[in-house]
Amino acid sequence: MNIHHLELFYYVARHRGVLAACRHIPYGIQQPAVSLQVIALEKDLGTTLFQRRPFELTSAGQVLFDAIAPFFSRLPEMRSLVTGQISRHLRLAGATEFLRDHLPSMLREMGEGFHFQLCEASQSQAQDLIEKRMADLALTVIESSLPPGFHTHEIARLPLIIWLPTSSPIRTLTQLRKAASRGLPLIGFPAQERIMHLFREGWEAEAPAWQPSIETTSLDLIAHYVREGLGAGVAVAVPRARPIAGVRALTLRAFPPLPVGVFWKGTLQESASLFLQKLEKRTHTLPVKPSTTCTH
Repeated sequence: MNIHHLELFYYVARHRGVLAACRHIPYGIQQPAVSLQVIALEKDLGTTLFQRRPFELTSAGQVLFDAIAPFFSRLPEMRSLVTGQISRHLRLAGATEFLRDHLPSMLREMGEGFHFQLCEASQSQAQDLIEKRMADLALTVIESSLPPGFHTHEIARLPLIIWLPTSSPIRTLTQLRKAASRGLPLIGFPAQERIMHLFREGWEAEAPAWQPSIETTSLDLIAHYVREGLGAGVAVAVPRARPIAGVRALTLRAFPPLPVGVFWKGTLQESASLFLQKLEKRTHTLPVKPSTTCTH
């Protein structure tokens, strides 16, 4: 197999298409050249590696990608690894709200000269990225326990909230329960999400079940639909989050909070350790319980 062909296939598989791969390959190469060389790789192997439209890896393509991803994903930091210098390359997977609202100031604190790769991801998506060595650290909602070899560091427990239109007369949980019993629609995440488990635990302690009439995986969409008057939205209080026009929050203080944490696998590189240290310094402004680290 031609190593260059493998590298091009890595970018195609990672970015799910030839055109998208061309935008991320760190040197100039045109789409036709990428396509021809990946086709040559398939001929060498005697098998199809992915379906073109819609893009999907075949079983053989997935096996090959899993095998080569640990090497090609670390090429940007290879010089630091070989020479023993501190790697200034860091790959982060995280919840959208963290990447948007908290990460910019942390990147400034890390100083110049670092190279960051960022990927929006849920816990399961981040876990997969770390397993494939395509991410170093993940900062997400902790939905469930992680497999052996992972380390989890809880940094915050965030209170659940209900988003309401700013014009809503509802000011208390009692008023909210009455409105729900009269048919106020609920907007929330899919039933299997941790935030919805916690919401049901707090809500059903004193009232009949209140099921979402609209489900989405996006906090931004929940806020938008609440602002449009489609109902009340289950959300979480994100510290330092940007104010949302047309929406206000009712904090569910008696409900169980949502755990947020960092997780990784194996030994942290120095750049990742430095990031974790800076993150720890910021948690004194968050609603946190004493930090805990677990090894699974």
